[in-house]
Amino acid sequence: MMKQYKSMPKQVIAKVISQKEVKRGCFRMKIESPIIARSASPGQFLHILCGDSGYPLLRRPISIHRIGKKDIEILYSVIGKGTKILSGKRSGDTLDIIGPLGNGFKVFKGSRSVKMLVAGGMGVAPLLGLADELSRGAKGKNKFIVVLGARTHNHILCEGDFKRLGGDVHIATEDGSKGRRGSATDLARDIVHSKKYKWRDVCIYTAGPINMVKALARLVEGCSIESQASLEERMACGLGACLGCAIETQSGYKRVCKDGPVFNFCEVVA
Repeated sequence: MMKQYKSMPKQVIAKVISQKEVKRGCFRMKIESPIIARSASPGQFLHILCGDSGYPLLRRPISIHRIGKKDIEILYSVIGKGTKILSGKRSGDTLDIIGPLGNGFKVFKGSRSVKMLVAGGMGVAPLLGLADELSRGAKGKNKFIVVLGARTHNHILCEGDFKRLGGDVHIATEDGSKGRRGSATDLARDIVHSKKYKWRDVCIYTAGPINMVKALARLVEGCSIESQASLEERMACGLGACLGCAIETQSGYKRVCKDGPVFNFCEVVA
């Protein structure tokens, strides 16, 4: 199984190395933090204090996008006051961060399953770090499939990044402006039911809107038991104390921040 880290999260004051608007309203930020980079794994998240004056009060949970030796990257959209403030940060500015938090993806060594990464919209954020791990494990060979879904071609993210890592990239857009017209779920269904793959040999990793995740959970019944989903939910404390992000699972209510955000598909209530 891919190395999993269970060290305690750290609160650090980290320096912004760079920030770039990669699509309108979507930013990629690189943050210097060796202590977090050493203990982070794909699928975990950071809890970031966006403002400097206590406003907004609550931190913002943001997925870890990529992990370097001494730095980490995040990919996020501006959707409210906190992320608007975050988008104004520049190289040399500092951030108050707690992380890494939550449980990440698990990749089982020796598994012969065909890995399929299915991302809806900003779901690409945690999946690119996973693709990095899969690429290193495959020694540069094409060993995984990527399905990217978005409203239009202007909303497709990280296509080139996944291709450079060796991913076999497929695209679905709601308006048909790029790739197949329709949803990422429909495209994933067609791929796994094609003659190219054996159904039970496909392992799906996904992140995106809850309706997409639930649709995929129904789709993977009978598929590889390794399949996992990163769930999204509003968070307050990010540490499992407030119970604000509790969701219903097949084994009762669980906290997305502490028990997730990555869950096995068999736990998702579809």
